Amino acid sequence: MTIDGYVATEFEPVIDAFAQNFDDVNFTPPLLSTITADTLIVFGDRDFLYPVSIAFELHAAIPRSFLWIVPNGGHGPIFGPHTAAFVATATAFLRGDWRTR
Repeated sequence: MTIDGYVATEFEPVIDAFAQNFDDVNFTPPLLSTITADTLIVFGDRDFLYPVSIAFELHAAIPRSFLWIVPNGGHGPIFGPHTAAFVATATAFLRGDWRTR
């Protein structure tokens, strides 16, 4: 099995267990709603650890958040072949181009 280009045969059980365990994720909507900064949420639509629905939940809970789902992006879609797109997107976000006027 390969994950984002990495062979993961010996780690597959560990990865599967991690993907099914949400006990370490304690970010509740009430807590997330206290974030006041503009927030860019970047999530790969092919993330092997977390379902993309988590990105939508984060976006719904963080008041001034913006969501970018990276097409064909795995876990950590800011790296590898998506780096240039991430740099362009993050730069535009930091410039304020994502804000509605």
